Amino acid sequence: MTIRNRTVALIYRLLLIVGCLYGLYLISGLSQGGLNTSLFAYYTIQSNLLALALFLVLAIRTSRDLRKAGVCGASTCSPRVKGAVTLAITVTLLV
Repeated sequence: MTIRNRTVALIYRLLLIVGCLYGLYLISGLSQGGLNTSLFAYYTIQSNLLALALFLVLAIRTSRDLRKAGVCGASTCSPRVKGAVTLAITVTLLV
């Protein structure tokens, strides 16, 4: 699915970034005053970081395209990258 309105796509991606950051903030131990770096060895955390990185890149690309080309159009990344992140998150969900 591709959102053809770049403003809506940017808002959607920014909400997903906030959700990813909040989840990682809670699990990392920062909410309790420390940082538990041993958690970053888990596949679940790594796949969430991968999704966060993808949506950060997409949000940057969408905002750049919004300034240059206007509201109409799609800002996407490589299907292989999107597929890899989707597979990683799906494996996380299934396990």
